[in-house]
Amino acid sequence: MSKIGALNSEVLKIMPDQFELQLTAMHSLNESTVHFDFKILNQQTLSLIAGQFIRLLFEQDGEEVFRSYSVANILEGHSGDIENIELAVSWVKGGLATVGLSSMQVGDVISASAPYGRFCLTDDKWQRYFLVATGTGVTPYRAMAGELQQRIDDGAEVFVVMGARDESGLLYSDEFRENAQSEGYH
Repeated sequence: MSKIGALNSEVLKIMPDQFELQLTAMHSLNESTVHFDFKILNQQTLSLIAGQFIRLLFEQDGEEVFRSYSVANILEGHSGDIENIELAVSWVKGGLATVGLSSMQVGDVISASAPYGRFCLTDDKWQRYFLVATGTGVTPYRAMAGELQQRIDDGAEVFVVMGARDESGLLYSDEFRENAQSEGYH
């Protein structure tokens, strides 16, 4: 295959698709953040790279609008095909997504499109990775856990720095602390 053909195949592979998500579960991470689990309907899967995000689609004043959320699924490696989508959503008083998502019940369906974004680990391998975030900004790092462990196994060190007003704001902190049991993960 020519380089152009290979490039076109790669571009087609990452083109955003629109699909339906069904809410399967949700639980509070703290007083202002909720973890959502959605199943991708119609036996579809989503191919994505750890660190990419989706857009949830809402209607406002008769027009379709979206809100973007990093995918929080922990992938085994750099990329993967998933059948469900995990998201961490912070409530914003009066926010469009807050109003729409807070009224959802298990079984409800919402439209989405994905994948988007390039906030991903590159193919280049480095000796140290410094990952800094506050609030829901840690969700891409959660998704990267499998790939980061592979890079640690290859000799790299990973430093995750999380910021918050108080301990409840350190989302997925138990998982990050468990990862830190691995030599090379700080």
